[in-house]
Parts: sequence; structure tokens; C-alpha cells
Amino acid sequence: RSQSNASCSVREVERSPILEKCPLNPMDEIQSEKEGGRAASPSSVVRMREENQRLAGENAKLKEAQAASSSRQQAEEHKTKGNNLFHLGRYKEAADAYSTGLAVGLDDPKLSSIMHSNRSACFQAQKCYLDALLDSAHALRLDANYLRAHQRRADALLSLGDCQAALKDLETLHSMGNTEVAAKLADCRIKARRPPPMDHYAVMGVPNNSSSSEIKQAYRQLALRHHPDKAADNMRSTAEIIFKYIQQAYAILSDGIQRKKYDASLHSARFRYQRMSSWHGGL
Repeated sequence: RSQSNASCSVREVERSPILEKCPLNPMDEIQSEKEGGRAASPSSVVRMREENQRLAGENAKLKEAQAASSSRQQAEEHKTKGNNLFHLGRYKEAADAYSTGLAVGLDDPKLSSIMHSNRSACFQAQKCYLDALLDSAHALRLDANYLRAHQRRADALLSLGDCQAALKDLETLHSMGNTEVAAKLADCRIKARRPPPMDHYAVMGVPNNSSSSEIKQAYRQLALRHHPDKAADNMRSTAEIIFKYIQQAYAILSDGIQRKKYDASLHSARFRYQRMSSWHGGL
């Protein structure tokens, strides 16, 4: 009788609705069916495929997270290297370090913005003002509220002689609570009243006493490097502005008569600005 009761208990357990509701692992279910001499049911195969797809998706996400973490670490290392080189005055090497950091495929707009802005400072220090302008614009595209990038773009525009464009960035900085630009903003407002001509020599990256052949060579290199067709869609507007600067500069500096008139107007504008500055109590 005890054996009979035991067998009844087993049968009751086997028929337990709780166990019937517990799903088997698809692989266990298929293995069980194989051991029972039965072919795997279509539903078991479907469930196994779905489980494999789920696991594959989770594995892909894990690999992406690991790759992103590795890319960020590499970018941070190159940024630190670039910062150290910049403080040593080794601006070209610093720019190369930032370039390497930007090339790792980083998916972090803020960090990328910082490196573009830092590289802009390197170009500014090397008097490569067009490159400085382009990089600062890159930085602001990635992070429109990055104050340092506004400062870098204003510096590049002032160096190129476009004080009216620089004034917008300086006013933005001042409105966002940056009091350090107050003196530079006042200076720029004085210039904006009677804007001086663009500094075409700064645009071309050549000294004022450059020969015609040197100016022509500089133009060819700049036109090739900064042609708008080479720019990404989201940077095309900046590329077009830069290319316009280059075209205007070359049109004047490549013509002997226009260049003489321009040199005279540049000298006159600088003298006028000095007088205006003295009227306003200096800078």
C-alpha cells in the first residue's frame, strides 16, 4: 500500500499544474525530446532560434560598450598628451595628438568638442587662422554651449580681421556670464563702428612683404585644402565662408594696383583705430 500511495503521489506531482506552466529551456526541451526518441518539435526549434537571437543581440551590445569604453580611454590619453605638449609650446605636436584622439572613432560629442577646440588653440598659436576657425566651428557644432569654443572662434575671426563676426561670439560669451572678455568686447565694438578691412595677409598665412609667387602658391594650397566640396554637409556653411575669405584675399593681393591701395587702407585703418582707442581711455 505504501508503494501504491507513493506511485499516486508521483503521478499527482507529474500532473501538477504548477510544473505544467513552467517553460523548459529551449535547448533542454529539444534534448529531452531527442532522448525520448522523438524529433524536436517545430515550436521548440523556433524558441531555440529566438533565444539564440536574443543572446546574440546582448553579446553585440556588450561588444559595443567595450569598444566605446576603449575608444574613450584612448581619446582621453591623446587629449592629455596634447594638453601637455601645448603647455610646453610644442603646438604642432599637440595638434597632432588631438588629431589622433579625434580619429579613434569616439562617440562622445562633448569630448570631441573639447579636442576640436584645443586643436583650434594650437592652430591659432601657429598663426593658421583658417584652420583655427574651422576647428572652433567643429567644436560648436558638437556642443553649441561650449564657452571656450566661442572664445576660440572669436580669436580666429579677430586675427583674420572680421571683427563684426567676432563681435557676435564675444557678445554671446558676455551674455553667458564670461566677464573675462569685457575688455576684448569693448575693443571689438570700437572697431565695429568703422570696420577695418579684412587682414588678407593673415587669411593667406603670408607676411606683408610676400612676393607674388609666394601669394599664388599659398592660394593654391589653401583653395585645395578648404574647398567647400571637400567639407561635410554639416560644415559646408563654414567652409564656404572660409573659401570666400581666400578668394577675396587672393583677388586683391594678386593684383599689384589693388594690393597697393589695400596696403594703404590697412595702414590708415590701424592709425584710425589707435586714435579711437585713445579717445576711449585706452584698452
